[in-house]
Amino acid sequence: MSGLTMFKKLSLCICFMLLPITLTAANYYKVNKSSCSYIDSEISNTKEDMRVDYNEKKGERLREKLRLLKKQSRACKKQKFPTSR
Repeated sequence: MSGLTMFKKLSLCICFMLLPITLTAANYYKVNKSSCSYIDSEISNTKEDMRVDYNEKKGERLREKLRLLKKQSRACKKQKFPTSR
């Protein structure tokens, strides 16, 4: 019985430690009409950059940038803002 209680306490502690990380990630990108207007062109430009020769470090940076842009695009579409001009 005490093992289960300890597990619940540990789970609760971990949840509270991860909560600020989740809230920070959610608030990192502010969605508004002007910030959403160029997302599609930025995604296209990043994909073009990925087609040319690059080193591993730049490739990782481009993949991370593309992930962030797609996340921003989803947030914009959720708010029904246009993502292209």
